Amino acid sequence: MLRSFLLIIISSFATACSFAQDRANMPASFLLTGTLRGRDSGILILWYPDSTGTYRRDTTIIQNGDFHFTGFVNEPSYVHLIGVPQANNYASFFLEAGNQYIELEQNKFSSFRMSGSASQTEADTLKQEIDLLKSGSDTLTDVGTQSATINFISTHPSSYVSATQLLGIINRLSLAEAEALYHNLNLIIQNSRTGLLCYAEIQKKKKINSGTIAPDFETTDYKKRAIALHQFTGKYVLLDFWASWCIPCRQSVPALLKIYSKYHKQGLEYIAIADDDNKEMAWKKAIKKDKTKKWNHVLNGIIKKPDGSVITTKSINHKYGVEVLPTKILINRDNTIIGIFRGSDEEKKMYKVLKELFEK
Repeated sequence: MLRSFLLIIISSFATACSFAQDRANMPASFLLTGTLRGRDSGILILWYPDSTGTYRRDTTIIQNGDFHFTGFVNEPSYVHLIGVPQANNYASFFLEAGNQYIELEQNKFSSFRMSGSASQTEADTLKQEIDLLKSGSDTLTDVGTQSATINFISTHPSSYVSATQLLGIINRLSLAEAEALYHNLNLIIQNSRTGLLCYAEIQKKKKINSGTIAPDFETTDYKKRAIALHQFTGKYVLLDFWASWCIPCRQSVPALLKIYSKYHKQGLEYIAIADDDNKEMAWKKAIKKDKTKKWNHVLNGIIKKPDGSVITTKSINHKYGVEVLPTKILINRDNTIIGIFRGSDEEKKMYKVLKELFEK
């Protein structure tokens, strides 16, 4: 009798959860009204995921500074409002079902004020916290900002903002950190459009993670010589994902030169992979200026049409799931990844690992 009663409770709970999740994914209408100070006419463009989850471009006319958008959304979503193509006429915020109001100023869209969106109120709370940290420190780094963001995600498991914030930092986190934050989210948020994008990124991390075999690649170096990763089997290889326009990437060069000079004779090789496929001259100038000709240089390998659209994404960056520059990946003599270091803040950790390897 007790067993039957428990089964009924469990079954009812599962049905209720399923019903709640289905309701969360049902299309609902929204009305976004607003005022744009400093501009009486023209158009505004709203990019948002519609009831199918596909981002759509909606346009409205400004009349005496007032405007409105209507449509359907499945869930609170991070959307983008675009004005005339000038500086700071771009605002990003959380739109959800129901009536919402936004107040903008021409050329100052980022200072918008919004009401009616509970998700945007949560996002504002996080922004205020980060702004407060910045005001109290002249040296607040990305690490400090990321720490505040992680704390928000951890303490707001039922927030769509948490899923969006997690997606924004997921490539700077270890696999264990990303999984812990994702699984801490409630099921509705995990299965939201952005939550599923987080899940997809975690699956990528599982394929490219410490302990996995480094994907091979074949290309040509900056002197047009054939080069492949498998040529370096038996040596330690540091893959340096960078770009000529990436300031933190270039700032790390002096330290990289010292490490290379110190450990190259012991079997350390560098392969610098530049995201400069459309800027080959800038790439070669950077190599010359930074005095890094002594190590291997290749381009990412992404192929684009003249209009900038991508023909193939089978680039080296894509193979390694690199979305943050700089990123450095350390591979051992057996072609196994033993370290992934994303952003300049993780370089000290990398130098420590190299010291442990070569100064035993």
